[in-house]
Amino acid sequence: MQFVGTLESAGIRVSMDGRGRVFDNIFVEKLWRTVKYEEVYLHDYQTVPQARQGLATYFRFYNQERLHQALGYRTPHEVYHRARRGPRGQPTCRSLILGQSRSSSKPHEGEKTHYGENSGP
Repeated sequence: MQFVGTLESAGIRVSMDGRGRVFDNIFVEKLWRTVKYEEVYLHDYQTVPQARQGLATYFRFYNQERLHQALGYRTPHEVYHRARRGPRGQPTCRSLILGQSRSSSKPHEGEKTHYGENSGP
């Protein structure tokens, strides 16, 4: 538990699984479910280097190209970098989290909506 003590001494609140903590890992669990169904189960990796390369490619796609409904049909990359840019009309982190930053929540024709697919002709 030295690791936990180090975090706590730095003022970081550690969340541990336990009774009443059902939602602690929900985001990570949803991410891994998506990774398994969209990447891992579709490829027959024969070696660890193949798996690493395939997952690296998938995570680049996931973060920079794959549109996410929960993010107003934007990519995590777009949301993160817009939030970091600041005050000139860009959304704040709070508005992004609350989903208040985009007037149109549907993808535009031709935008990627799923791994390698487009929303229209």
